[in-house]
Amino acid sequence: MTPPSMTISRCRPDEFGDIYAVINEASVVYRGVIAADRWKDPYMPAHELRDEIAAGGAVEDDGSPTRNGRVMGLVMLAGLVALAVISPWTFVFVLGLLVCVFLHEVGHFWTARLTGMKATQFFMGFGPRLYSRTKGEVEYGVRALPLGAFVRIVGMNALDEVEVGDEERAYRNKSFPRQLLVITAGSMMHFIVALLLFVGVYSTAGR
Repeated sequence: MTPPSMTISRCRPDEFGDIYAVINEASVVYRGVIAADRWKDPYMPAHELRDEIAAGGAVEDDGSPTRNGRVMGLVMLAGLVALAVISPWTFVFVLGLLVCVFLHEVGHFWTARLTGMKATQFFMGFGPRLYSRTKGEVEYGVRALPLGAFVRIVGMNALDEVEVGDEERAYRNKSFPRQLLVITAGSMMHFIVALLLFVGVYSTAGR
């Protein structure tokens, strides 16, 4: 058996009688791109694909890094080192973006906890897991692709199944003002950072 090398054309709705079949076919493409180390069983059930989309990346039951994740992580690290050597200022700019992304997610995470919502994951990056550690009810970690970050809040989208005991802490069951605070907190963090930078620069180098 060879690894799947499929295209989205296999997922045309007119070839299948129901959405479930389309999702299963699309999952083959997803696994071929993001989780190639698991190609021996390419047909991911729809609920597993749903969980990965909701989580922002691959979901492993034991929380351990994958072989594919380690390889991708080393490639990304080598790329950052090469960028630091070739163009130091570009490297500083990229680090600045990563810090901004981190603070953006801190805003979502902090306000979710403040308003009584249940956050279960806080990850930098997407794709295969490189490292994670669970503290309390939250899993903190790093994934292989430094293209963003995510905080997983229970009940934040229609794909997310919520356990009975967590219904009261689900995003969708909170009041609109609390939902609005959490969803806008990331953007508010950017305004706060911009204000602090402005005050800092003006205080030290301004006239």
